[in-house]
Amino acid sequence: DAMIPLNLIDHEMYPQVRVLLEFRGSPRGSGIPVLHSISGDGSFTSSLNGGVSDLSWNLSCPANGNIIGMPSGGLESDGDCSFTSPWYTTLAPTEEITGMFAVNNGIVQIRTDESMNWTNMSSPSMFTYQDDSMIYNFQFRVIHDDTAQVMQFNSFEYNLKSGKLPAQPAVDFGMDGILEWGGSDDRVGSWGWQDRFQNGAEIISVNPGISGSASTKAWIPRDNIQSFSFGILDYLSKLVAKQ
Repeated sequence: DAMIPLNLIDHEMYPQVRVLLEFRGSPRGSGIPVLHSISGDGSFTSSLNGGVSDLSWNLSCPANGNIIGMPSGGLESDGDCSFTSPWYTTLAPTEEITGMFAVNNGIVQIRTDESMNWTNMSSPSMFTYQDDSMIYNFQFRVIHDDTAQVMQFNSFEYNLKSGKLPAQPAVDFGMDGILEWGGSDDRVGSWGWQDRFQNGAEIISVNPGISGSASTKAWIPRDNIQSFSFGILDYLSKLVAKQ
């Protein structure tokens, strides 16, 4: 997949971005390029022309049923077949997920933790989902509404809305300028999103040296960590690691 780094662009000076895609035929006659999906920071859409298996979805028919690809893109199935997406990890704490699934005779479900039960969307066409706390991971599943009818899954899209998080909360009793709790620390990012290194910077240089390895440090909460993940961008803003 191709990635276009945009995080170094001043979003206030350039609030909109236009992407030009140039398609060229293969000089060896092996066909023309095909665009299956486009995603951005917090937004993803796919017409499923390449099939959900190309997007790491799991296709399952526990008892009976068949799954076939449709010529126009998407999948068609009968019996008790289901389509389950991989786990998606957000790059920032998410407050709300909105989107649309083009599904006929099917039910779209979502969960944000492996131990959670699946939650049915109120409408498979357009949906809005909020959890009791901030969302860091989520997964979709499409199941049959009526196993006696054929289910069709044509496309899907979702948008992540992060909202606003406190950056430097504090408590000052009596407004005397002496903080009883909290305060400013450059080494700590927003609540739920640590985007600072130990020196308070968002970018840090490391030198692997002869050994080929290097290390750096960042603060994380000491207690009550329910989930933890991190991603690493290189100097070209390309995602080189995610855990």
